Amino acid sequence: MPQQTMAYQAPVPLQQNQQVPCQQAYWQPQQAYQQPIPQAQSCQQAAYPQPYQQAPGPYQAYQPVYQQQVPVAIPIAPRKPRSGWGRLIGGLLLGFVAYLGGALVGLLISWATGADYLLTIEVSCAVVASLCCLMLGGRQLLTWDRATFRECFSRLWWMFIPILFFVQLMLISSLAEGSTLDPNWPLNILYLLVFTTAVGLFEEALFRGLLLHGLLARMGTNQRGVIGALVISSLLFGMAHISPGNVDFGDGLQVAQAILKICQAGLLGFVFAAFSARQNRIYGVGLMHALTDFLIMFVPDALMGPMVETSYVSDGSDGGVIIVMYLVYIALYLPAAIMAWRSLKGSPQPLRGAFYHA
Repeated sequence: MPQQTMAYQAPVPLQQNQQVPCQQAYWQPQQAYQQPIPQAQSCQQAAYPQPYQQAPGPYQAYQPVYQQQVPVAIPIAPRKPRSGWGRLIGGLLLGFVAYLGGALVGLLISWATGADYLLTIEVSCAVVASLCCLMLGGRQLLTWDRATFRECFSRLWWMFIPILFFVQLMLISSLAEGSTLDPNWPLNILYLLVFTTAVGLFEEALFRGLLLHGLLARMGTNQRGVIGALVISSLLFGMAHISPGNVDFGDGLQVAQAILKICQAGLLGFVFAAFSARQNRIYGVGLMHALTDFLIMFVPDALMGPMVETSYVSDGSDGGVIIVMYLVYIALYLPAAIMAWRSLKGSPQPLRGAFYHA
């Protein structure tokens, strides 16, 4: 039986929008997987899926990704600033502890070891006052910073010129009166160096540390309060140099010496207080304080003899000379005090001191 042959039929090209029979669809490329849209999502969410939403693979079940809930921020009322009364009261109480406790410890050390009681008292007071500053949170006060001393010296170096001039006058006057150098003057200089360093650190830790920064914690909210804190601490610093028992208030010469000494020491204290308030440090002004005392006491308490306990008020014939000396020192410290006051006007406010923690 003869075999039938089929004529070759060329494939007919598909026209636009022409439906393809199912048996001819095998040659078409497989369409990409269309991600189903959950019914819970809106049309806008379906049109703009989330950037972290990825289409699953061909064999991976669809897991809907829902929007994350952003927590609502609850407004918190601003914290009321502290008044600073606690730091002020603590500074005053610890100041008495440093003064009386340091003196008691120094006397006990002197009694037990036979050391000079003046030196042991000053060293003990410096240590106790520094510990009291740490108790109030004033660690920054006791941090050594070379820049603070450099700033103090660069602004106050000119004060040492007249002091050195007075030192030369005292030396020439003592030699002209027939006085001779003490045989132990090298040891006297070493003793005076340690003594004045201890005095400078103790008085700065007490008056520019505990007292001043305690006052700033309460009063340093504005410029007027800062100036008031400096004036109060400086006035108390000047009054601490005068013992009422050593002054005859019926003698006008002694009263004048006492008043001028309070003014002279108070002006110098104001200068040191201005630096301490801006720097929150006491070592820079402490070394300047020690250097000033060392130069003033160099001739009478080192070269001409060992240091003895002295009074800032004299009842002898040299009272007039002491008054003139105090007046010269006041004229010397007054420009420095004005400069310190002007520096505070440009400093940022408030100045709450090293003890204040908001």
